[in-house]
Amino acid sequence: MNEKLISNIEELTASFNLIPTTRKSELRELSISIKEDLANDNQSRLIFVCTHNSRRSQLSEIWMRTAAEYFGINGIQSYSGGTESTAFNSRMVDAVKRFGFELEILEKGDNTVYQQVMSGQSFGPKMFSKKYDDTHNPNSNFIAVMVCSHELLYPTWIPKLMTIHLTNRELMMKRSLKLEERFCMSSLY
Repeated sequence: MNEKLISNIEELTASFNLIPTTRKSELRELSISIKEDLANDNQSRLIFVCTHNSRRSQLSEIWMRTAAEYFGINGIQSYSGGTESTAFNSRMVDAVKRFGFELEILEKGDNTVYQQVMSGQSFGPKMFSKKYDDTHNPNSNFIAVMVCSHELLYPTWIPKLMTIHLTNRELMMKRSLKLEERFCMSSLY
């Protein structure tokens, strides 16, 4: 992890006490699910879902993977997807780079494919805009985290505020936790 990213993470962790109690309660639900997965399977796979998989879900994916590394939590794998695919928003790519994340371009185009890099090595799956059921994402035994408040845009396969255990790709999730739109900006701080 580069020094700029470490410095920025340290600055953010110093403000954990500013997280509202209601937010901590929501995040506690997510952390309990992650801990249960790690205890049962030695892994926890999370898919962050938003409409276009262009900003919020991509940011959540990169933050979850990086936070797990920073805090030394093994077994967490993060992914992202949308109800449709467009492109990883170039302004979001620029913003994460300014913060200290390292991304390299693997394939340039309308939907450019990026790879997160840490300590000179590829880190995590390829990052590009894709649907939630893309073959790059797991199709069973994962936690789906909604990071968009446009819930009417989601198909009926997303049960809201309930825990279910399914392995069917059509229904697509182990658990669904509906969190507010700004989850990705405050979830790890």
